Amino acid sequence: MVRASKYIVKLLIYSIAILLSVFILKYSLFYVLKGYYFKNLIPKKIENVDVGIFGNSKSQMGINENYLNKNSNLNFENFSILGLPLYYNCSLIQNVINKNNKIKIVLELGSINVDENGSMKHIFSKESFKYFSQSFYYVLNDNSSVFLNQNVMDYLIFGSLKSPFMNFLGTKSTGSNMDLAYENYSKIKEQVNIVWENPFNENIEIDRLISLIRENPTIEFLIIRIPEHQKNLMIYNNEQRYINVIKSLSKYKNVTTKDYRSFKLEDSGFRDFNHLSAEGRNIFTSFFLYDNSNSFLSEKKN
Repeated sequence: MVRASKYIVKLLIYSIAILLSVFILKYSLFYVLKGYYFKNLIPKKIENVDVGIFGNSKSQMGINENYLNKNSNLNFENFSILGLPLYYNCSLIQNVINKNNKIKIVLELGSINVDENGSMKHIFSKESFKYFSQSFYYVLNDNSSVFLNQNVMDYLIFGSLKSPFMNFLGTKSTGSNMDLAYENYSKIKEQVNIVWENPFNENIEIDRLISLIRENPTIEFLIIRIPEHQKNLMIYNNEQRYINVIKSLSKYKNVTTKDYRSFKLEDSGFRDFNHLSAEGRNIFTSFFLYDNSNSFLSEKKN
């Protein structure tokens, strides 16, 4: 019994020592490389990015940063993450601004992330938080976050088990799958309309965004809505809410808004009702860059 107790104590001591060692190593690496991000596992400096594109899968599939970089004197990066709610995006943006205070921000804000029917649900999902925190545990801990400010013990226990490095995949190319979208229309609308209990209110993400904008008055924000299929408006049914949100954001001097919802695309230009296909992405990206009404992107190649 005594031997067993000693063995358990030693095991605990060794486990804690290993846990602390891994944490110190990873935190040291994170501190040394805090000015870098990884694009498909290739390290790059955050300070070299002129324009950062932020959002979820919609901007990941909707804007081709490779085309922008080939046809502009500016250096673009697509920091969009599949399924990332607006709230977490604000934390990610603040972290990037902390490393590059001259960066311009392009943020995709569409029907899916202005009220409780959209991606806001992922904020309160344990599964989603676990998924997003795998690679962004350190990055997403900023002082403005209600959910992500963790204590020292939490860092020691969980932080050492998660990668501290940002790794972005950039733009994603997909084919059109509109036949399936039409087939699942009723099912999608039903899922969107599921009633759930929000412990805060429908403005929690927009308030977070407004706070981000106000705390960074020298940073230029371009808030855009990437083209959406007409069916998407029927699914989310929140156009007036969207208009009101945009009005509340437009009053800030460092904010420009552009709504490309009605940009003309055939069905082949859409992957589904909420995302562009590779064909639609390339058409829209070209228009986005050369849009004469968009002075935000002023340094284009001739």
